[in-house]
Amino acid sequence: MAMKLLSLKQTAIRGTDEVFVAASPTGAAAATFVFGALTIAAGYLVIAGRIGSFDPPRLMTGFIGAFFLLFAWMLFGKWKAARRPTNWIMRIRGSEVLIKFRSFENWRLSEDDVQVIELNRDEIAQVGKSTERQLTTDRQGHGVQAEGRVELEIELKDKDTSALEAALAEERSRPGWGGQHMQTKALDYPVQAADGVIRVTWRNQSSSVRPKIDDALARLGKIASVAEARQRDGDFTPSALRKLSEAEQNTKLAELAQRDKMAAISTARELYKCSLTEAMKKVEELSGVSPQAPSARS
Repeated sequence: MAMKLLSLKQTAIRGTDEVFVAASPTGAAAATFVFGALTIAAGYLVIAGRIGSFDPPRLMTGFIGAFFLLFAWMLFGKWKAARRPTNWIMRIRGSEVLIKFRSFENWRLSEDDVQVIELNRDEIAQVGKSTERQLTTDRQGHGVQAEGRVELEIELKDKDTSALEAALAEERSRPGWGGQHMQTKALDYPVQAADGVIRVTWRNQSSSVRPKIDDALARLGKIASVAEARQRDGDFTPSALRKLSEAEQNTKLAELAQRDKMAAISTARELYKCSLTEAMKKVEELSGVSPQAPSARS
């Protein structure tokens, strides 16, 4: 049985499915409330001038308030997305596994787009957990940033994932939603695939799938063998990539671009000592990530 790639409209959603959600609505609501309260406090300081003996500069307070307002707006959008029925990344029903590779935050994009992987137990060789301390050049190119990552790995019996990789590249290059002059899209791509392995980002610095990955492995263990947890090499810094062959550099940059386009561009600029335009073109060639201007999420 071959792996199926489906649109959301083609995907049968059942109330009895075991569902793994991409974000907690409660957590998003709490974060929205906190930044909303900070915005209100900053606005009060701008108007009233002080709270008790605390008398900050109004201009600085206004800038801080605008910063809080931006985060509150972004978190409010995430909370709305988390409450929608499209907030899931994996569903299990009997011997079938569904994986949605479109970010739950991009729910406004068309339901006719291919975005779901359907697997049967006969297609899965094994499943497992990988952990990684990802090191990358920061987006300003001034230093190194570290991020802890946990991924669910699903190894397929058929090592040819070219069709899936093409669908993932299309998703990354897809334009956002909105009017002709205003388009936006969360640059969040929770699923990667290569060499017969599907990798689902379960936890990183900005997201955490619920229930936890151990619960997912316990359930998947009923339909496939579970491999031992492993540690992946997560050093994507230019100094580490310079030690690799050109082919290995390209592979690592392509993988990084699937996770974080801007980090990949910053790394390419330093690695090849090239311009921003040249680095964007290089990343696009390697991974199919569109070099469009990033949204606020990037």
